[in-house]
Amino acid sequence: MDRLGQIKLPAELANVAQQMIQQQAQVMLPPDLGFSPSDDLMAVLPPDSVMIVAVIRNTGRLPVTIQRCQWQTSQPGIIEVPGMPPSVSFPHRLGEDDQCMSVIELATIMSILDAPLKDVSVTGREAWPIVEVANRRKAVHGNRLAIPARRQPQSDQASGS
Repeated sequence: MDRLGQIKLPAELANVAQQMIQQQAQVMLPPDLGFSPSDDLMAVLPPDSVMIVAVIRNTGRLPVTIQRCQWQTSQPGIIEVPGMPPSVSFPHRLGEDDQCMSVIELATIMSILDAPLKDVSVTGREAWPIVEVANRRKAVHGNRLAIPARRQPQSDQASGS
């Protein structure tokens, strides 16, 4: 939310953004940063100001090494980006009940889903982390996250008619 206040927005969106900042400030964020912004908030936020976070937890009793965290979308292909803060660098060792994070910008995911050469037969807009753990044959797939479509501001829609 702090970044939204620092972004230079067109005048017609500045008031809407300010109202949303005030509304979101009243909502408590979960400790693991896992919340979904509203569609209205997504309509005014630039995609490069929103981060998608995968929290990777070791729920076992023995330490494990996380080899990498990649991202899959409903479009074919895997996305692997270098760790953005507060991401850790991989490989990363997790002790018992330890956790780490992998972070990717929403803009990176949206660029795949909105690419001109995308597979148009795929209708979903989802992304999920794929975590490779040492000494494990199959990668672990994280929870799927619905990726919103970027909406055009009302002034752009009216001029396109």
